[in-house]
Parts: sequence; C-alpha cells; structure tokens
Amino acid sequence: MTKIQIATKAAWNGLFLLLFGEILEIFDDFSSHSEQMKLSWLMFFFVICAFLVLVFFFLRNFSLPLRLTGTPAIVMEDDLREFFIKTSRLTCVFAGLIVLGRHFRAIDFTAFLIVGFFPAVRDWFTLCVEGRFSFALEKTFIAVTYLFYPFGFLLFCGYLIFGADRFIRWQINLSDKYITKEIS
Repeated sequence: MTKIQIATKAAWNGLFLLLFGEILEIFDDFSSHSEQMKLSWLMFFFVICAFLVLVFFFLRNFSLPLRLTGTPAIVMEDDLREFFIKTSRLTCVFAGLIVLGRHFRAIDFTAFLIVGFFPAVRDWFTLCVEGRFSFALEKTFIAVTYLFYPFGFLLFCGYLIFGADRFIRWQINLSDKYITKEIS
C-alpha cells in the first residue's frame, strides 16, 4: 500500500468512528425524551442496530477507500506497516477527542448516576416486592439506556484516546487479507 492509500483508509476509519460515537450519543437523546418515545423502544433498538451494522460494514470494507485514491493495491512493506499503525492510532486519538469534546456532559451525567444509583436500586426492589414486575422491567430497560450512554460512551472515548489497539490490529489483519486477495 502507498502512503496515500494508508492515509485514506485512516481518514475513512476516523469518519466512521465519529459516526459510531454519534450513534452512541443517540442513547442520551432517547433517555431524555417523553414517555411516548420510550414506548417505541423496540423500533428505536432496531434503528440503532441497523446503523451499527452499516458502520461495521463500512469499517470492514477495505476496497472503497482504496478506490478513492485511484491506485492499485500493492504489498505493504514493513516501514509502511509502521506508518499505517501510527496513522491509524493518531486518527483514533483524534476521533476520541472530538467525540468526547462534543459530548462533555457525559461526565456530569456519570457523576449524577453514581450518586443516584443506590436509591434507584432500592425503588426497583420495592417495585418487585409489590409485585409490579412489568413496571419494574420497564424501569430496568430505561435504566440500562441511562447507564449505557454515559458509561459506554466514556469507555468508547477512552478506548479511542488510548490508541484503540485491538481496532488497529483488526484493521491490519483486514489490510493483509485484502492485499493477499488482490494479489492472488
């Protein structure tokens, strides 16, 4: 691979990591909407799953960003492999900082949830003891969406900021498979 192909693939991955961060941020919007929105949680879940499938499809797609450069794929040399790793890591760090910077209120929301966790658990047990299981189940789903946004979001941002090692290894393996397939 040439340096321009590597830079294109890193930019492509960065764009889709930003999109993934925005998809995670939708959970915050979902948890703050009215009861009518909460009743349509099944539809919301399917829409989120469809977006996630599309994001992972485009992250796995290695040929489209390389076609944007208009050059054929060639075998990656060792010094270019190191360039691929550094460029991808830098892209992940920038994507994590951008996503975290745009949604900095997740840290405040996390502190609020930590303080309110034990009273919420006590209320949930009270509902179960009273026999209102369907209401307790609905409260559990709403609580999961409340917990998923700040904690999952901050874990995702932290993973990106610290370099996203597994993600970069996955991308290197994909590039090796793609180049092997192109050469054969």
